[in-house]
Amino acid sequence: MVPLSTPHAHTTWVDGRNTAREMIEAAIGKGFQSIGFSEHGVQDFDPDYCLNREKELAYQEEIKKLRDEYRDRIRVRLGVERDAMGTCRREEYEYAIGSMHYFRDGAYFFAVDSSPEDVANGVRRLFDGDATAMVKAYYASFARFLTDFRPDIIGHFDLPTKFNEKHRLFDENAPAYRDAAFACLDAAKESGGLLEINTGAIARGWRSKPYPSLRILKRWKELGGSVSLASDCHSAEKLDAGYDIALEAARAAGFRSIMALGCGRTLFEEYGIE
Repeated sequence: MVPLSTPHAHTTWVDGRNTAREMIEAAIGKGFQSIGFSEHGVQDFDPDYCLNREKELAYQEEIKKLRDEYRDRIRVRLGVERDAMGTCRREEYEYAIGSMHYFRDGAYFFAVDSSPEDVANGVRRLFDGDATAMVKAYYASFARFLTDFRPDIIGHFDLPTKFNEKHRLFDENAPAYRDAAFACLDAAKESGGLLEINTGAIARGWRSKPYPSLRILKRWKELGGSVSLASDCHSAEKLDAGYDIALEAARAAGFRSIMALGCGRTLFEEYGIE
């Protein structure tokens, strides 16, 4: 049986709606065996969307205290979500999620998951209105980051598709998109990380299916990669949002097991999909 668990959770330390304690209590109430916190790590821009060094130290201290306090009820892990433009110290955490959110040109930047309006404006400003060029640049940059950083978990791999169901920006079936995504996927496999099946956009109402797409999941299976479920939750009530859909996607891609945060000394443990 697949245990309830998530390695990707956010709190009021940055952009979440609930405190870490509230998230843990909700996880226990839902029957979770483990929960990992992964606040957005330190970076030198967009301060509203990341920890600064002072807050980072306080975040680390709180999660460690809660880990000890709840050790007999649920396994709590201290993680970080490191952006491709981030600067946080990986060695201070039990694990790291590697993700890419931004394009930046001098003082100007935009996040590919901020809003449809911000993304459309960013594509006009940095890519002359060519969303396919934006996506190709995204995957090329993400591939370089994954190769260099080698995260434990690869976060929301095809994040630029967040708004594509409701506000079509580019053709996900086009050869140019497929080739760019698959080239990045090859780099992701070489990095050695788990690919998360991320249900965050389902919880927010932007997508009906998780990241990444079924095509990408099938390709990942062909490459011999492993997957983990991750809710990328920003509120306690959404801790397991979309997990039934994510498990079906894993099965449809050919996976017969997933990796989840373990309860013992091993960080991740393998569980069969029934």
